Order: sequence, then structure tokens, then C-alpha cells
Amino acid sequence: MDTAKQIHNENSWLFDNEKLIEKLESAYQGTSDEKQSGSVLRCYGFKASNMNFIIDEATACEILEESNIHFVPLSATWLIGVSNIRGDVVPIIDLEKLINGDDTNAEYKNRKLAIIGKGENTIGIELDELPVLLEFDKRKKLNDFSNQAERIRPFIQYAYTKDDDIWFCINFPSFIQSISF
Repeated sequence: MDTAKQIHNENSWLFDNEKLIEKLESAYQGTSDEKQSGSVLRCYGFKASNMNFIIDEATACEILEESNIHFVPLSATWLIGVSNIRGDVVPIIDLEKLINGDDTNAEYKNRKLAIIGKGENTIGIELDELPVLLEFDKRKKLNDFSNQAERIRPFIQYAYTKDDDIWFCINFPSFIQSISF
């Protein structure tokens, strides 16, 4: 009888774990109403230079720690330097200075970098924090970008509000091509 009771306890434990896993998966995936209506947008967001960005799933992006950045003499004030990323020379920029036109020289603060784009259309951006998975209510989509910096306004694809912050998805490939080094 002890063996039968032990088998029942083991099966009960497995059943309870299966229920927990199902509950966690359903919580992560959202309710069936959310899935059907498509009212939730999930994407990764990061803060860079006091701005909030979300990365479109079609945009290539990776996070790097501790990358060697080399200063480039007589370069634009928003160019922190360049880094060798798997054999490609990638410009590392201070996004805030590029967008807002600050004329003080950019300085690398030894943070994490977001490497965005592929090939010759790749840039590195200093991150204030690691990217996080965010959920946005699609009903809170913003359509008016007239109060945003002129330099980035044409590249904003969409934006959402979350907790009183505005999160922008910009077309990074087009933005990168528009930058003259």
C-alpha cells in the first residue's frame, strides 16, 4: 500500500506541475480575448539617452557588453567612436546628441550597447538599461509626432504610451542611412 500511495503522490506532483506550467504559459501568452482582438503588442524596449525605444521584430538587434570603442579624431560630436563587431567597423553613437544636436563631444560611459542593423547599415547605441519585454495596449497608439525632434520625426513608425512614458519604434535602417558620418 505504501508503494501505491507513493505512486499516487508522484503522479499528483506531476499533475500539479502540469497545471502550473499551463497557467504560466497562458499568463505569458495573454488571454484568448487578447489574442483574438490583437489588442496587445509585445516587443522589447530599451532606454537610450533619456529616450524610450521599442524594437520592431523585423529589425536586427543584439546587446553587447564591454566592447572596445576607439575614438575617431575630428568626427561628429555625436560619434562616440567605432568598434570592431565580428570584423565589421560599427559606429557607436550618442543617440540623444545626434537627435537633439548637442555640440559637446560624446563620451563612452562603459555601458551596454545595442547593435542595430546589419552590414553597412549597422550602428551601436549606448544603453542606459538592458532591454525589457513590454506589452502595449494597441488602443494607446500615438499618431501625432509633431512635438518630437525634427531629426527623428520622419523615421518614427509608431509610438505607444505606457506608465506615462512614450515609447517610439523608429525605422532604424532608414534612420541609419540618413546619417552622414
